[in-house]
Amino acid sequence: MVEPQVADPEQPEPEMADPTSIIDPKLMHAIVADAPAPGKDFSFRSGNSYEGEVAGSTTMHGQGMYTWSSTGVTYTGGFVSNTITGNGTYAWPDGSAYEGEVYAGLRHGVGIFTGPGGYPRYEGQWQAGQRHGKGKLEYKQGGDVYDGDWEDDMRHGQGTLTHASGNKYVGGWSGDVKNGNGVFDWAERRERYSGEWKDGVPHGQGEHIWLRLQRDAAPFQPRECYTGAWCEGRREGQGTFFFANGSRYVGEWVDNQKHGDGLLSFEDGSVYQGPFVNDRMSDGRLRPHT
Repeated sequence: MVEPQVADPEQPEPEMADPTSIIDPKLMHAIVADAPAPGKDFSFRSGNSYEGEVAGSTTMHGQGMYTWSSTGVTYTGGFVSNTITGNGTYAWPDGSAYEGEVYAGLRHGVGIFTGPGGYPRYEGQWQAGQRHGKGKLEYKQGGDVYDGDWEDDMRHGQGTLTHASGNKYVGGWSGDVKNGNGVFDWAERRERYSGEWKDGVPHGQGEHIWLRLQRDAAPFQPRECYTGAWCEGRREGQGTFFFANGSRYVGEWVDNQKHGDGLLSFEDGSVYQGPFVNDRMSDGRLRPHT
């Protein structure tokens, strides 16, 4: 009697590099080659340039555009006393862009970042240049999507990861991987795991259900179900397995196999009680149905 194995939860597609490090994030005390008249362009000794509103003769203040000559990165938006602050848009030569709130040169508040060609695309909250708070990340067009909590640029808290395949995880995250309590649904396999997670795999107490196609003549949908202890994605410890034919095993598990003391009740009413070794009955007592 062989029970099905847990399917490995999908991992999201690798996120493209986010080229969002900003050169000169703070533009305080900017040095200009010549003190221009108000409203004129600024020419910096570094080769960088500014065009826009000023206060006095050398203070960028209001709306303007700053260009980093060595990288081709541009910022267009608000300035306060020589500092990028307010609302604006960063643009990179590869087509990446950020549009939203900024503070002291960094993405801070609510904004949208898009990579080359529009993906990856993140829309949500930022703090000191990192994704932090609530936000939605689309890895690529038609690909995986994460919608939930962020902390220090990582998925952390509660969130939903929907895979392009239709598989979905809803639950806890920590350090950018599944941690805590959560539910993973395999759409095509008709499977569900609900329980504890650690470092991206089932770990702790949980239930895994395998649904089977229902026969036209059957009033109920058959299924297998394991409920009990898990360790690093495998059945390990005490647990119960319900077979679709009505049989049931209650006992110890090691490395996804029945191993140790257990009780196996067959569909005909007979019962085996005793030790199991590598998924097989061993030297126990089989009581026939009476």
